[in-house]
Amino acid sequence: MGDEPEARPSPQGHATAADDGAAAADSPQGHPHGRDVDAPGLDIRDTPEYAAAWDLELWRAVQTAKMQKELRAAERKAMEEMKTRVQQREKAELAQVEKRLRDCAAREAALAKSTDALERRKAKVKEVEAELRRQLDETDEFRKRLDAECDARVARIKEEVSHKLELQHQRLSEAQEHVKRAEERAASSQKEYMKLYDEFADFKTRMLSQSGPALAQQLDALRQQHEAHLVVVSERHDRRMLDMQRAHRETVEKLSAEVAKLRDVAAAKREAAKSAAQALDRVSEE
Repeated sequence: MGDEPEARPSPQGHATAADDGAAAADSPQGHPHGRDVDAPGLDIRDTPEYAAAWDLELWRAVQTAKMQKELRAAERKAMEEMKTRVQQREKAELAQVEKRLRDCAAREAALAKSTDALERRKAKVKEVEAELRRQLDETDEFRKRLDAECDARVARIKEEVSHKLELQHQRLSEAQEHVKRAEERAASSQKEYMKLYDEFADFKTRMLSQSGPALAQQLDALRQQHEAHLVVVSERHDRRMLDMQRAHRETVEKLSAEVAKLRDVAAAKREAAKSAAQALDRVSEE
């Protein structure tokens, strides 16, 4: 299977006696042309047939060697190409494996980073949840305390208002009673006055008939002074009643405003507590 040069022996020479004997034994019939092989001086290797057979065998050997050489070259080329393709495929597969390993490492790093971020977020959510629960507890406690304070203050204000209203009613009743007594006294005074006036009229008539116009003028002046005094007393009483009613109305309005303000504060605190509870529910759901 080597590439060494092949010697081409000459069909004409280097024949031995043994070769001559073998050739004579192979041709018992003699030479194909009718020549006697045993004839002295005749060699079969000198015949054209032998030369043609020799050339054919030599050509066959050369072609066989050439084909074997080409086959070996083709095998080497195929092996080299296969080796190159295998190396390229191995290199590509190795690069693909390395790429996949890098991708896996990157994904693992990203996953670890995401896991760390998730853990931090969970911890933060727990902190926020704890803070919200604390604020909710404080808000609920503050709401309860505020409700109790509002209820106590409202009860106290109601009691104060009731007490003040009762005092106002008492004062009003006393004022009405006072007015009633004053009216009764005024009526009694008026009745007495009319009685006195009638008596005085009779007296004046009698006196006019006796004393003259000077006494009549004095009596008229006294009557006018008395009537003016009654008007002043009536106006003073009316002013006192108006002042008492206005003070009562202002007190009721002030207390109503305070009660409404307390209710607004309580409603705002309840709304804040409700918002905090909703925020806590949303955080828990997330």
